[in-house]
Amino acid sequence: MTVQERAQIASRYEVWNSVVAVQRLWRTVKGSNAKIRQEIIKNYHSKLLTTVSVTVARKSGCPSTFRSEENVALVRNMFTRSPRKSTSQAARESGLSRHTVRTVLKKDLNFHPRKPHYMQELTPEDCDRRMEYGELMLSWHEDWQKLFENILWCDEAVFNIGSIVNRHNFHYWAAHDPEVTVEKIQNRPKVTVWCGMTSTRVIGPYLLFVTMNAERYLQMLEDYVWPILSGWENIDELVFVHDGAPPHFALSVRAWLYQKFLGRWLGLRGTHEWPARSRDLSPGDVLLWGWAKEEVYRAKPRTMEQLEERIRNVITNVPHDFLQKTVDSVPGGLRKLVDAAGAYIEF
Repeated sequence: MTVQERAQIASRYEVWNSVVAVQRLWRTVKGSNAKIRQEIIKNYHSKLLTTVSVTVARKSGCPSTFRSEENVALVRNMFTRSPRKSTSQAARESGLSRHTVRTVLKKDLNFHPRKPHYMQELTPEDCDRRMEYGELMLSWHEDWQKLFENILWCDEAVFNIGSIVNRHNFHYWAAHDPEVTVEKIQNRPKVTVWCGMTSTRVIGPYLLFVTMNAERYLQMLEDYVWPILSGWENIDELVFVHDGAPPHFALSVRAWLYQKFLGRWLGLRGTHEWPARSRDLSPGDVLLWGWAKEEVYRAKPRTMEQLEERIRNVITNVPHDFLQKTVDSVPGGLRKLVDAAGAYIEF
């Protein structure tokens, strides 16, 4: 395609603002079987607006050519207008390689992939309770250096089927954190997955294809969790920690925990209180589920059977060094929590 033809395509799209109209013109000029893709049209138009040129960057030569001022301006324009665009899509639309797009974003534009955070608003009372929690855990750690090695962190996550936004691998490219929120797609086939983790091992996954409630949660603890835990050599020192989800603080569940972990469990309405609205304090929620979801969705499961198989394979093969690093990050996170006066933190 000549430079004149590219210029004509870009200018016609600027005037008509219609991909179909440009494609119709192209068939008129080149013949009824001639095709031109939508992304090509928009790419030429974008290059014309950004660089006042429709010259295609050469794909050979020295790397500095790929990161020319023209290409840097093109990538900046693309991600300024559409920061949620993937680097693969940007590569297709620009004619650059994906590596070049990512290099320009990081090295020339100082853009970084930002993850959206899903948090509830904290009240002053919430911050006070979070501070108390952080100070309590750090004081225990001073008296018992092996505290975090003997905690079982328990949590649930929901896995969906279909084309969804996964908060753990969705990125928003920007130079500064824009505090992005995303809309959640409802009514997708899903499964609730529970697991427990320590610094050395994982219990689970336990899959539930109906809504988790107090009765089902207690049944899981009695029939699935306790038979495993009761055989552990550190069962008399093990500390059970779960968050404030409604099934967790039912009277029947708390009674079971008082019986099995007297003085050694944390949760809403427990002997030691888990602070409300504090997902950022659970290493399972912050780190384990993030890694697990990225690994599960990497295989693009399209049926519930594929999703279940992938979940079981991923959770049962969590790398040991990942578990250790996850738990090792907890004391530092708690110190951040105290320094931040109970505000939200990142591990």
